[in-house]
Amino acid sequence: MKKLIKLLFVFSFVLGLNALFSEEKQILEDSKLSIKTQEELQKLKREDFHAEIVKLMKASFKEGVLQRDELGRYYTNGRYKFKLLEDKKETEKLFSHIEYSINGNSTQAYTYPISLSEEGRYRLDYKGFDKLGNVEEEKSYDITVDRTPPEVYYTLEGPSFMGETRLYYKPGVKLFVKATDKVSGVYEILVNIEDKERKKGEQKYKGQGNLPYRDSQKEFFEHGKYTLYIRAFDKVINLSKKKEVEFFVDAKGPSILEARSNPVTREFNGKNYCLNNTEVLLRAEDNETGIFKIEYSLTANGGWKRYPGKIRVSGNSGEYKIFYRAIDNLGNISEVKTFSCELDQVPPGSKAYIKN
Repeated sequence: MKKLIKLLFVFSFVLGLNALFSEEKQILEDSKLSIKTQEELQKLKREDFHAEIVKLMKASFKEGVLQRDELGRYYTNGRYKFKLLEDKKETEKLFSHIEYSINGNSTQAYTYPISLSEEGRYRLDYKGFDKLGNVEEEKSYDITVDRTPPEVYYTLEGPSFMGETRLYYKPGVKLFVKATDKVSGVYEILVNIEDKERKKGEQKYKGQGNLPYRDSQKEFFEHGKYTLYIRAFDKVINLSKKKEVEFFVDAKGPSILEARSNPVTREFNGKNYCLNNTEVLLRAEDNETGIFKIEYSLTANGGWKRYPGKIRVSGNSGEYKIFYRAIDNLGNISEVKTFSCELDQVPPGSKAYIKN
């Protein structure tokens, strides 16, 4: 007797699904899982990618996932039950029952859907019987239950400074992400950049949402705080834990620069005058990484020296200029400012006239 038995996978719904995207609440009932190849996924436009991932994740939890590789091996995320059914086209009135075994263990008659939920590799053997004792040739399936999500690794590369409460980078910091999966393999890496609004100049903008790592922003130049969420999922849609990355791009030099003299300069006829040996004191502040050093020069062409704590104006009479700037702990340089005063060491002249 020829008898064909179909292996029919029936996917079970799993409760307690944690929300991954806000759009997940809008999943359509009775959605059918159709997993795109990595090549197909890569061809999606950005605006379509997020919707595709939402649909894929919801469907995988609702219906389960079964993937077949090029060698005919099956992989599942373990959220399914399957039924063994005779092929109705080949069914005869004498059909009796189906027997199966898992991993060569004892054979048993099939009565209820079979669940393979524990992680591991399985061999499912099954065959059909009719009422006359004819037996179908045994068939086998190689099934691997993969419930372990990928491991995600990331690095940020660029000049950095660890402040008291946050990590700072210079503009141009680069993000590198990779993921590994030892069973079904990595399907996609997601990077979500800033899911909350933040100011960009005078406008507010929202983050980019979940994007494939290859298309997401990999270099960061704009001043401000960044929050990244990195995840990966494998080919049976096991989703890794979210890795949160926070850092601050400091694109601004020190913002406060002041120069004062002791004694204080005095203005006459539009000029600042100072006395010999007047001390010039420089001060700078930086609200992010802090001040690394203050530099000064006595010429406009450079020749910068580290500010020693005070500078003395002394020498011959004439105009003196001190150019100064500050550098923060990431190497950002402030604008150059100038302190100038007219040193006048010529005493006033006077004549005495005596009247007879």
